[in-house]
Amino acid sequence: MKLESWHTAAEKARYRLIRRDYVDGGRVDGNIVAADEETGTVIVEKNGETKELFFGEHGISIVARLLALALILGSLSACSGQVSPGTVP
Repeated sequence: MKLESWHTAAEKARYRLIRRDYVDGGRVDGNIVAADEETGTVIVEKNGETKELFFGEHGISIVARLLALALILGSLSACSGQVSPGTVP
């Protein structure tokens, strides 16, 4: 999946960027300007600054916000022993 600079802010706000190199689903903070799952290239705006980040080939996932929350909560629950690893509550 790709989010380009020409996508509206409302469209981009529906998604979160999740780093694949974190077991607990490390979130990439900031407003998405552009992101490419294939190349792992991300451009985000945070506090008035635009930054280009590289997470390596297939280093990020672009997921819907609710799914991102479920993945993060599932990982946290798994760490506390409430849910088996890899499950989503």
